[in-house]
Amino acid sequence: MPVSPYLTGVSRGLADHEVAAALARQRLTSRLTDRPVAALADCVQVGRAVGLTMSEMQRVTGFARQTLYRHLPSDDTAVRRPSRLQTSIEVLMLLAAEGDFASPSLLARRAGLDPPEVLRVVVELHDEGLCDLTKEDSYSTSVEAAPTAATYDALREHFDELYLRRPDAIMVYIRVPEGQQAAYAVAADAILAKHEHAVIPRSVAPSVMTGPELAFPVNAPTIRRALAITREVWANVLSEMGRGFSEPFVANVIPPASFPPTMTSPVLDAFLEGLIDTGVPNGEALRSLRARFAGGVSEQELAGRCVTTAALALRRAVDNEREPRPIVDGDSAFAELSPARGVPVDREAAPIKAATVAALSLATDRLGPIPGGRLGSFRKQGQPPHSVEGVEPTSGELAEMARLAGSAVGRASAIGRLDAISTLNRILSNAND
Repeated sequence: MPVSPYLTGVSRGLADHEVAAALARQRLTSRLTDRPVAALADCVQVGRAVGLTMSEMQRVTGFARQTLYRHLPSDDTAVRRPSRLQTSIEVLMLLAAEGDFASPSLLARRAGLDPPEVLRVVVELHDEGLCDLTKEDSYSTSVEAAPTAATYDALREHFDELYLRRPDAIMVYIRVPEGQQAAYAVAADAILAKHEHAVIPRSVAPSVMTGPELAFPVNAPTIRRALAITREVWANVLSEMGRGFSEPFVANVIPPASFPPTMTSPVLDAFLEGLIDTGVPNGEALRSLRARFAGGVSEQELAGRCVTTAALALRRAVDNEREPRPIVDGDSAFAELSPARGVPVDREAAPIKAATVAALSLATDRLGPIPGGRLGSFRKQGQPPHSVEGVEPTSGELAEMARLAGSAVGRASAIGRLDAISTLNRILSNAND
């Protein structure tokens, strides 16, 4: 594992004790690109092992908190077996985070790795000059490994490889009290990566700023999700200062420079968030595609299109090549719901079915103009006629249908039954014609 002498100023500026966490952030961020370095579960577990908080992992991935928790093992004794190259990088990160001699079993336990495999890896790293061992009898059970200068340089090189191709992020600016910049800067240093935030004095832009501001990037798929994550980060900053929670005063939000102004659509935002939360790669391409939505379609119609793609995802998951009928109202949703509920699926497709059935159920009841699948009746003699009350979905209900549909499509994409980008394009195609 040769070490390049060419490092960016960012990686050179990282203190040794910061390198492992900084690389963990970049590995998580790579999940948003078309070249993720590892599975999301691996990135999350290693991130936790080297000290990243949940809100920080949210900030760099844009995933919902429950999504990140879902990728942590429910059983702490479960063992991961990533590729040898990935294991080598993870062990280097664990050594750097430890900062001193540690046994392979301890390193393995912290990241859910296989102890014998970690022992083999530290021996190989020692042979390459990338760590120290306590003794020559390398396969002794008392072996301990420690980081060296070469350990940190190797991690800085990996950091640069990912940092230089990171996706653009949404910049968020939160006002902080005048005269307390130093205290907020210290707290932010403990919560956020030092090279990814700043407390900006009002003198930077006196014509538009009313006071100092804390600025940091959020790699969220939508501004709505970015603001939710901002609230989590702000709560951690206040907690670090020993203060109770107060809502952040968001002074400004700046989308990535490559994005044109986007047409507002809570439905599309929710669908995109549902997709991203399944861990699909190509997050940047998905977000860019959503940004090209030009309007001209109602939120209710968009929600129907999203739910139609969920039905498509379930069909493809059970090798049904027929197209679902377009879902435009409660009755068409009900027509697709009945077979969706009864179709047998294997364990791999079970989450797709669950998300699809949930989306179809909500669409049946709330997409309108009346609840789907309800039967009318003739009026009995002397009785008033039976009528079915109409429904009008709320914005939140339409967004929830879309989020569930996005989850179904994302999970189908993860097992190779659908392509997430072409499916989102399918939803937008008629809208942008």
